[in-house]
Amino acid sequence: MRIPFLAAACLAALPAVATYPVEIDAKTNGLAIEVKASAGTPLVVTFVSKEKANVTCKASLATGLDTPITKTVTAKAGKNTAVPFTLRSAPNRVRVIAVCNPPAVK
Repeated sequence: MRIPFLAAACLAALPAVATYPVEIDAKTNGLAIEVKASAGTPLVVTFVSKEKANVTCKASLATGLDTPITKTVTAKAGKNTAVPFTLRSAPNRVRVIAVCNPPAVK
């Protein structure tokens, strides 16, 4: 009799799968870069670069009341670059602001 009760209590304690809308605002400045985001734990922002040179990108994550989290990465030429974000709390909505700049000419 106790076994089903304990099993039900353990299942109820498992965290629910995170589901929330993710809004992406990508400013690629004319570069051939696609920005994707996957909602989950952690939230992952992926930069898909089709450029022939490395590009510096900045991703900011805003969930509303929390302070935005910003990370800077180098998107390698012709590769995918993933940036994980760990959220402090379960958000209602997430906004990703991605800005990529062309490489500096030397």
